[in-house]
Amino acid sequence: MGRNQVWNFNRIFAYAIVQNVSDRVLQQSDFTRPADQTITNVKNSISQPEFQIFPNPGTGQYKIRLKEMVELKAELLDAQGRQVYIIPPLITSEADFSIQKPGIYFLKLNLNGRQTTRKVVQQ
Repeated sequence: MGRNQVWNFNRIFAYAIVQNVSDRVLQQSDFTRPADQTITNVKNSISQPEFQIFPNPGTGQYKIRLKEMVELKAELLDAQGRQVYIIPPLITSEADFSIQKPGIYFLKLNLNGRQTTRKVVQQ
C-alpha cells in the first residue's frame, strides 16, 4: 500500500498498543514520529513487567504479585493524580497495600527501572 499524496507526514503520529485480552496486561507498545514516515512498522517494542493486582476491584486490602523477584517502587495516585500512598522500595515478588476511600486510583509501579501504571478500583 503506497502513501496517500494528500497526507501531511509532518502531522501524522502512529501509536500501537498490544494488550492481552484476558488480563489487560500491556504486552508491547511503540510510536512513530512524523520524521520516521513509517506508518506500518512498530519498532523498539517496550516490554512491560508482568504482574497482577488483586482483588481488583476490591474493598480494602490489595496485593501486587510479580512474576519474579524484582526491585519494586510504587505509589498510589488518586483520580486527580495526587499521591495518596507510597510503597517503600523493596526487593520482592509480592507486596500489600490498602485503600480506605471508594474511588478510582492509579498504581504507578517502577520495577527494575521499568515503569507502568495500572488502574485500581476501590468499592
